[in-house]
Amino acid sequence: MGSESPALMQATGQALVMTPRLRQAIEMLQMTNHDLAAFVAAEMEANPFLGRPVREDAPRDFDPGTPWVGAGVRSTPGRSLEEALARPLSLREHLTQQMFLVVPPGPARVIGEMLIDQLDEAGYITTTPEALAAQFGCSVEDVEEGLAALRGCDPTGIGAGSLAQCLEMQLSERGQMDSPTRVLLANLPLLAKGDMAALRRTCGVDEEGLRARIARVRACAPRPAAGFDHTPVVAVVPDVLMRALGPAAGGGWAVELNAATLPRVLLNRTYYNEVASSAGRDPRARTFLRERLEGASWLVKALDQRAKTILAVAGAVVERQAGFFTYGAAHLAPMTLKDIASDIGMHESTVSRVCADKFIGTPRGLLPLKFFFSSALAGTGGVVAHAGTAVRERIRALIASEDPQEPFSDDQIVQRLAAQGVAVARRTVTKYRRVLRIPTSADRRRAARVAA
Repeated sequence: MGSESPALMQATGQALVMTPRLRQAIEMLQMTNHDLAAFVAAEMEANPFLGRPVREDAPRDFDPGTPWVGAGVRSTPGRSLEEALARPLSLREHLTQQMFLVVPPGPARVIGEMLIDQLDEAGYITTTPEALAAQFGCSVEDVEEGLAALRGCDPTGIGAGSLAQCLEMQLSERGQMDSPTRVLLANLPLLAKGDMAALRRTCGVDEEGLRARIARVRACAPRPAAGFDHTPVVAVVPDVLMRALGPAAGGGWAVELNAATLPRVLLNRTYYNEVASSAGRDPRARTFLRERLEGASWLVKALDQRAKTILAVAGAVVERQAGFFTYGAAHLAPMTLKDIASDIGMHESTVSRVCADKFIGTPRGLLPLKFFFSSALAGTGGVVAHAGTAVRERIRALIASEDPQEPFSDDQIVQRLAAQGVAVARRTVTKYRRVLRIPTSADRRRAARVAA
C-alpha cells in the first residue's frame, strides 16, 4: 500500500498527511464486517478490475458463542472507541451486560436474555410464565428463574408484570414495604380516583400515615425503561471468532476473522490486460484504466492490512484475558488501549478503531471487544491489580456464600477482599453492591429471618 497504508496509524508523534486513501483506510479499519461488505460491494460495482474469489466455508471448529440480539449500532467514519463508549447504552445492552456479570452460564441466563426481548416500552413483561414457557420450549420453573434473574437487574422494577409489582419491587429495595403499603398497592385504582377515605379504611392507617405512604409510591419510577432508548433490535454477528486449542496443539486459543461475513476480493489483472490492449494508444483511456487498476490494487492490499491489524488486536486481547475465558468473570484482567497497543507495537488510536463496535464470538458468549477494557483496582502485598468487573464478581460470590442469618457487612467484604489480595475502599464495595442490586446486610438479614 506504500505510503498510504493503514500501518501509518501506528506512528506516534509524527504528523501524517491525511490523503483520501489514508482516510478511507482508517474508516475501513473501524467498519464492522457487515459495513465493510457493503462498502466493498459498492467498490466492485464501480471498478471492473475487482473480482470475488470462490468462497470457502467458515471453519466448523470455531465456537461463535451464544448468539445475541441487540441494538444495532454501527460505526460512523472517524468515531473513536472513546466516543462509542460515551454513547448511552440501550436498555438491552444495559441488561445483557448485567446478565453476563451476575447470572452464571446456564438456563437462567439464556432465558433471562430471551425475556429481555419480551419487555414492552415501559419495561414490563405482561405475558404469563405459562405462555412464555410454551413460547421458549422450557418449563414454567425455568421461566420463573429467568424472570427472577431479570428482575434482579438495574433499573429496579424491570421485568415486572404490572404497575403494582413494579412499585413493590422498588419499595422493597428501599425497605419501605409494610402491610399497609402492600394493601395500598393492591388498591391503586382507589388512589387514581383520589378516594382517600376509602384508602384510609382499607389500609388501616390515619391520614398522616396514608399521606407518607402515597409520597413513597409517587417517588418510584412507574416506567423503569423510560430512561433508555428503544432502538429496534437487529442480529449481531461476530466479526472475530475464537476457540480453545487442544493439548495436541499446545493449548491456548485460536483467533480468526469470521469468514462468513468478511468480504474478499481479487485483483483481476487478466481482464485489465485485455482491456488495456484494446485501448491502444488513447492517453485518456489508458489513464482511466491505470487509475482503476491502482484503485483495485490498493483496496486488495488495504483489506489484507485491515485483517492483519484486527487479528493482531483480537489476539492480544484474548491472550491477556485468558483467565477470563478459562475461569470466568472473576478473572477478568484490567486492560487498557495502551496495554494492547504496547503488546502489538501499534498506536492507541489504531486499537481504538479496531475495537469500535466489533464483536467476538467466544466460548463464554458473543461479546463486544470493548467489554474487555476496564480500569484496574490495586492489589495488596504486590499482588497484580484487578479489573473492576472481576471485583464485582468477587463481591457477588462472597455474598452468595455468606450465612443468610449473619450476612457480611460492606466492611467485612473489604476485609475478605483484602485477604484475597484485592484492595478496595468501603465506598467502592457499596457502589458495586448497589450495581449488582444486592441489598444491605441489614436488609439481607431481615429477609432471611422473614423467610425462616
